[in-house]
Amino acid sequence: MSNEHRIAVIRNRLEQVDRERTRLEARRAQESSGMTDYLIDLLASAGARLTRELEELQQA
Repeated sequence: MSNEHRIAVIRNRLEQVDRERTRLEARRAQESSGMTDYLIDLLASAGARLTRELEELQQA
């Protein structure tokens, strides 16, 4: 897989993570639960990891 393709895949996944996190944050505003908070934290971690991978690929 070329770097350009990997970058496109990571950007797509990052957009998916951001959309899901935004959806969960809106849900949390209506009804807070420990599971929602946990999922938001997981998505934030995934987004940070994907961002690091994207930066590394862009520098390569």
